[in-house]
Amino acid sequence: MALFQKGYKKEIFWSLRSNFRSSILCLLLSVIFLWVVPCSGAKNPNETIPVQLTAHEKGWISKHPVIRIAPDPFFPPIEWFDNNGKYQGIAADFMQVVQEKTGINFKVVKCKNWDEVLEKAESREVDALPAAAQTQDRSRYLLYSEPHIVLPGVIITRTKVTGNITLEDLSAMRVSVVKAYVWQEFLKTDFPKIQLDLVHDLHEGLKRVALGMSDACVATLPVALYYIEKEGITNLRVAGETGYYTRLSFASRKDWPELNAIVKKALAQIPPSKKEEILGKWIHLEHKSLLKQKKFWITILVVIGACGLIIFGIALWNRSLRRMVDQKTEELEKELIQRKQAEQAVRDSEEKYRTLLETTSEGYWLLNTERKTMEVNESLCKMLGYRQDEMIGKTPFDLVDDENRKIFIEQTSKISTTPHRSYEITLKKKNGEDVYTYFNATTIRDESGELQGSFALITDITEKNRAQESLRESEEKYRAMMEAMKDMIYICSQDYRVEYMNPTMIKRTGRDDTGELCFKALHDLEEKCPWCMHDKASEHVETDIVSPKDNRSYHISQIPIVNGDGSVSKMSVLRDTTDFIKLENQLRQAQKMEAIGTLAGGIAHDFNNILAAIIGMSELAMMEVPEGTPLHRHIEQTLKAGLRAKYLVKQILAFSRQKDQEHIPMSVYPVVKEALKLLRSSLPATIEISHYIKKDPELIKGDPTEIHQVMMNLCTNAEYAMREKGGVLNVKFGRVNIGEAIAALHQDLQPGPYMRLEVTDTGSGMEPETVERIFDPYFTTKGIGEGTGLGLAVIQGIVHKHGGAITVESAPGKGTIFQVFFPIIEGDKEEIEEKSEALLPTGTERILFIDDEEVLVEVGRGMLERLGYDVTVRTSSLEAVELFKAKPGYFDLVITDMSMPNMTGEQLSKELMKIRQDIPIILCTGFSHIISEEKAREIGIRDFAMKPLVMRQLAETARRVLDEK
Repeated sequence: MALFQKGYKKEIFWSLRSNFRSSILCLLLSVIFLWVVPCSGAKNPNETIPVQLTAHEKGWISKHPVIRIAPDPFFPPIEWFDNNGKYQGIAADFMQVVQEKTGINFKVVKCKNWDEVLEKAESREVDALPAAAQTQDRSRYLLYSEPHIVLPGVIITRTKVTGNITLEDLSAMRVSVVKAYVWQEFLKTDFPKIQLDLVHDLHEGLKRVALGMSDACVATLPVALYYIEKEGITNLRVAGETGYYTRLSFASRKDWPELNAIVKKALAQIPPSKKEEILGKWIHLEHKSLLKQKKFWITILVVIGACGLIIFGIALWNRSLRRMVDQKTEELEKELIQRKQAEQAVRDSEEKYRTLLETTSEGYWLLNTERKTMEVNESLCKMLGYRQDEMIGKTPFDLVDDENRKIFIEQTSKISTTPHRSYEITLKKKNGEDVYTYFNATTIRDESGELQGSFALITDITEKNRAQESLRESEEKYRAMMEAMKDMIYICSQDYRVEYMNPTMIKRTGRDDTGELCFKALHDLEEKCPWCMHDKASEHVETDIVSPKDNRSYHISQIPIVNGDGSVSKMSVLRDTTDFIKLENQLRQAQKMEAIGTLAGGIAHDFNNILAAIIGMSELAMMEVPEGTPLHRHIEQTLKAGLRAKYLVKQILAFSRQKDQEHIPMSVYPVVKEALKLLRSSLPATIEISHYIKKDPELIKGDPTEIHQVMMNLCTNAEYAMREKGGVLNVKFGRVNIGEAIAALHQDLQPGPYMRLEVTDTGSGMEPETVERIFDPYFTTKGIGEGTGLGLAVIQGIVHKHGGAITVESAPGKGTIFQVFFPIIEGDKEEIEEKSEALLPTGTERILFIDDEEVLVEVGRGMLERLGYDVTVRTSSLEAVELFKAKPGYFDLVITDMSMPNMTGEQLSKELMKIRQDIPIILCTGFSHIISEEKAREIGIRDFAMKPLVMRQLAETARRVLDEK
């Protein structure tokens, strides 16, 4: 309605004319004011002009009412969150303009850091990034607009670093950059010599430079200046430009090209003045303060005077106009109110109807008598992907497949008898996808009852159907998982009745007692129902029980389950822990045995040194005494005892896992004979030893000490079985050929020739249950303190390591038979014996022999001199080094002990090789945690020998090393 009507217009005109002079004065003063103080608040009209979108783009926006954007939380002044959690910065203002121009509703998602922003963008947990630099990696999942924020990159250093710095100057320096920012990828690619110090945000990077932890920081200029000013960091400066710019674009999901196109249009229509205004709001350039400008103060005085005149003129003018305007306004308001009331009354009914249809989330569909669409609301269009004009004239039959067409035909046939109908039907969207809907259809008739059409309210139940399907699939998955579990599971209701048992539980109880009382269904497994033990339904309870049925142990975990009706059930998971507890006990026993083995390994070094003296002196003494004399025989027995002790120490080291036993071609016959000699002196007189041992030239590949251990262990076990009543111990040894029929009965045996050791006793025998467990670790039938249960388990391990097999036959009252099979190898025993009897290799070279024990030095000198060598000995490693320095080219070979005071054999060897790199060295040790044969060879030592050394071993080792020169 026009403001000026006939009768009023003339009166106002003359009133304005009478005040013309004062108006001109006011106008001139206003011009002066505006010239002196320009107005910067005027908006460019282009800023609010909406972007011209295509129908497809508008439809896309309507289908995606909310777009999730994820800013960098620590990138001021580009973008960040203030203390109140509000999204701020240059990018935020650009997004506000885009939102106004396109109607897109941006929802800001707050992330912890930039890494999380990129992770959410890649996984599509967010739809777009307001300001992101384009990289090759990000382009896999993001589309980019043209850069709308372009800012220079700079180098920040401490103030004490003077001069202009370039990126080339940063080579080999430690430079802080924010992890996952474009600077990281750029510097890594173009300047690989720079050492990158990755930080989570620029604030951290600047602090590291300020504290001297990094040499420099590369970042975007305004962001760096913002943090430096905010944190008050005084020892940093901009040391140079990178020559590159941070080009930030709007980045959106790659599968939504429509979003990228729409935002590109909006950004392209933002005028330069608006962009400058946004940048100027957040990036402040240095300027001279107005308070220091003379022109400013002159202008202020002129403006104050002009304002005074303007205010005075306006006051006079307003006074005359106020009366006229108030009167006319009052009349116009009365007329306007009357007209608005009349118009409002007409619109109310239509508005209520229209608002109801347009705001409801349900679809509205109005059909005529020919079932053609007359009207639809926006909700239905969004639901089906059509525009409203595309829906007009369509029939429901155009939006269904053949199967759902039958549903429509069936429902429309009921119009005469059922005016209100509700049913589910699947519609087809414009893109062909299915939409599951629920129809509430009603017929429309006039006053005479004539059918005028029908309308329906449609509810989209797609998500509900999917949720129900997901719930069904989830139930099937978890039921399948419970059905497949080896643990026993059952669910008990609050009234103590079994609701569910998994197959393992049913198998354990022998029946499916669903619906039965817990204490009846599980009486043989638990003494009480879990609900009886713990009535608090909210508690998660764990307990251990022992089943009275089979004395097995179970761990029960009881978990409350809240049902849909508010009642609470409890699920119990029972795990059989019997074997676990047994393994725990075995582990504790193994740890004890390991401790014993460690102790045994610890004393091996000293014991080997003692044996070295005994064996060495015995060998030297035998060379001085004529053969056949009683003294020679006595020394020979002493030597044999020393060698047996040597093998015993070797066995101890193998037991403590310090050294693996070496398998060599050997004959088992002498080992068995020697073991029988030892047994005769140790067995009681009530036990008779009978044996049949065939002297056979066949060889096996094994270790004599371990074979001796097998023999002794089997015989001592037989002695224990006959200890009370006495009996006969029968030992047989000889060659057998195992055929395929016999090999098939024993999984460890293959057809072929074997050496068989058979140990038989006439003791009490064993029950079948005991025979089944006889080789289990820690299983024993002996009393406490009489055995560990490891003997037969170790014996079985030794036999298997030799490629053989062990069998046992026993019955109560009939004794026990053990048979051990060792595979025969190709070889000539006579050749082995000839090799052992061959002459000792000799030489005339000069040898430096070093050991801190006088007796071992004497033994080493005696053996080597008898072999023809020129020997120099030292008992101090330090003296040996000084001697070698004085005469580095004199010695042809060095033999040194490992464990010595002041300097170990390893250290001594390194010092000698520094003086003369090619000097051959043999390192000897009784036992060492520090050095091994492999490590010795790595540092240049030629050979590694374990004490005690016998003369043949020393002779062969020395000759072999000297011949390698």
